[in-house]
Amino acid sequence: MITLTVASPPDQAMRHWLNQLHRCAYDAYAQAVADNLPLQIYTTAGETDGLVCVLTEAKHIFIYIAFAATVDQEALLPDLEKILATAVAQRGERILDCTLYTPNETLVNFVRGQAFQECNVGYEFCYTTAMPLPEVDLGPLRIRPFAATPIMPYLELLDLAFNQLKLPHDWRTTIFRRDIAGATRMLMEHNRNGDFAAFWKGERLVGLYTLNQNVLDTIAVHPEFQNRGYGARILRHCMHKLLHELGYADMYLYVAAANEGAVRFYLRHGFTISARYSQFTYVGE
Repeated sequence: MITLTVASPPDQAMRHWLNQLHRCAYDAYAQAVADNLPLQIYTTAGETDGLVCVLTEAKHIFIYIAFAATVDQEALLPDLEKILATAVAQRGERILDCTLYTPNETLVNFVRGQAFQECNVGYEFCYTTAMPLPEVDLGPLRIRPFAATPIMPYLELLDLAFNQLKLPHDWRTTIFRRDIAGATRMLMEHNRNGDFAAFWKGERLVGLYTLNQNVLDTIAVHPEFQNRGYGARILRHCMHKLLHELGYADMYLYVAAANEGAVRFYLRHGFTISARYSQFTYVGE
């Protein structure tokens, strides 16, 4: 049975519980509390079963669903159907999006059957300190302090690094350079928080990464330096920072299933797939 829980600033127990379910579940919860947004948290009786987070904004309704593979489907599905139906009834002119994090294929098929169209599929990867931590060797790369002037090398890198994924979908390939002020603020905030590192070879920016607590938020390597071992060097540096310097017990990252090269890359470096995610948009009957 899913019960409604009133959202309040997450205490240590709530943080642990939400992070165990999924990092994005915690992020959505914390954002809603911080911004005083309407939020509903649905939890099952078992602490590790899962949750449904319904986040309502002016132009969007976001639903985050995170459940373990072993969840009691017979008990869950009727309640989940009611939650989705309520969101559909209340959406008005708002866009209704749903992101589902679970290795449970039955839940994925269930959401598909509620008039939601799947628009993106990917994987959550995990690496824990129970596994050997690789040695860090940057080779010819050097880390330089972030400088907002000039900013274009950073924005060009972020745009070019993911072009191969954007082009088949006709997505904008200059998203960061189209919003220079916003992208600059984002990088400056990461830098202030110590969640940023940029790697240079001489005067060329080779790659960078940004973090969100124990999540590798972004890792990018300039196309001219890809498939030359630099990505592995940058990844190992990130792993060392999160798991050794910052002391996290595990780290996570998210990869689109279409990015087959990245999937192979992380599996080769000892990461395991801990969850599958599907992003849906409501398209109606």
